[in-house]
Amino acid sequence: MRDLDIAGQLTKPLRQSQLYDSLAAVLSDDPKAQTHTKPRLASAKALSGHVLLAEDHLVNQAVAIGMLETLGLTVVVAKDGHEAVEKAAAEPFDVILMDCQMPGLDGFEATEEIRSMEAASGKSPIPIIAATANALKGDRERCLQAGMNDYLTKPFTAEQIHSVLSLFLQSGETAQSADLESKTADVGSIAMPSEDESPIDSQVLDVLSRLQQPGGPNILQKVIEIYLETSQELKSRLHVAVDTANATLLREVSHALKSSSANVGANGLADLCKRLETMGREDNLADAPTIHERFEREYERVIAALRLETAPVAT
Repeated sequence: MRDLDIAGQLTKPLRQSQLYDSLAAVLSDDPKAQTHTKPRLASAKALSGHVLLAEDHLVNQAVAIGMLETLGLTVVVAKDGHEAVEKAAAEPFDVILMDCQMPGLDGFEATEEIRSMEAASGKSPIPIIAATANALKGDRERCLQAGMNDYLTKPFTAEQIHSVLSLFLQSGETAQSADLESKTADVGSIAMPSEDESPIDSQVLDVLSRLQQPGGPNILQKVIEIYLETSQELKSRLHVAVDTANATLLREVSHALKSSSANVGANGLADLCKRLETMGREDNLADAPTIHERFEREYERVIAALRLETAPVAT
């Protein structure tokens, strides 16, 4: 690149802030800025507020908590829709981050119950932000119809969650993280990594590492350990779904695996899960066994790579 006099480099899929920073650097007179651009969110204002996070999957919980706490927010977790309704009634929150697909009472139904409680008691409505691993036509409209205020597609970046929450929360001091720019997967357009390539996007793991709080537990190790534990059960249920041609179970399990896999940088595996989820949603499982075989091979590669990440370093 240097020999060809190329001014900079961007990795696709592009983020608007990355494109902005690269263009600004190339157009500046500072030669150092042309090779070392600084993410715009590095100087973002921290947010002040108390957040209820309604999320049933442990990996997604850990990642979201890390992002929210890095932004200066306090977080309470509800593991399903029923608990979200109970906690929203029990204590005041400044905003609710609501997963749409949860067992029992889903995010849409939970939001409707919360809105009914508020109307009955005369309380001001709490801003509710939908979070879903789907990006289907009409999803945003359905969220708004249920009484939600805005919409995030999982896996979301720290930049995206800051942008949405800043509409509803007050800013405080500069955010604790030196770099909140985040890289996550667009599982609709991912090319499967070859056998010679790592099945894990190291940039996603780097982002998790930068969510580390001083004196706090190792977030990266925690997220990986949760994934290693919870994905085994989901993998077994996925096998049952394909083996019994159970479209409903296939959709539910692959949906859960899709977002959690993307959150640990297993983008190729997340793409396979998305394809299986679509097959389950459309009740067309003709190609499910073939995709499932590819899933099994890629899953083993992902697990091996993640175990290496958490292995102690030899001295």
